[in-house]
Amino acid sequence: MIKANRIEAAEALGCHLGDPPAMMARRLAIRQGCHVVVTAGELGLWWSDGQTVRRVPAVPVQARDVCGAGDTVFAALGLEMATTAGIRAFDPSDFGLGRCYRNRGRRGVGQTARFASR
Repeated sequence: MIKANRIEAAEALGCHLGDPPAMMARRLAIRQGCHVVVTAGELGLWWSDGQTVRRVPAVPVQARDVCGAGDTVFAALGLEMATTAGIRAFDPSDFGLGRCYRNRGRRGVGQTARFASR
C-alpha cells in the first residue's frame, strides 16, 4: 500500500494539485499495481485498488498539531486491511482517530490503541 498526500501524488503523476484526489489515487494504483491512499486533510482520503475508488471523509476536529497525522492514518488503514473486511469498510472513527488529534500526544495514542485492540 502506498500513502501519499495530494502534493506528493500530484508530483508523482505530473498533474496539477487541483486535480481530483480520486483520479490521483486510481492512476497511482494502476501505475504501481497496489492499493493507494491519497490524503487531503480536512477533505478526507481516497483509496483505490486501480478499479474501485472510495472516499473516506475526515473526522472533524480542532487540530492543534498535525505532526504524525499521516502516519496515524496509515497505521489504522494497515490494521484495518490486516484484520477485517479491508479498506472498503474503513471508518476512522472506529479507531478513535478524532480523539487522537483532540487530545494530542500519548493520551490520544493510547485511546487509539484501545479501539484497535478489539
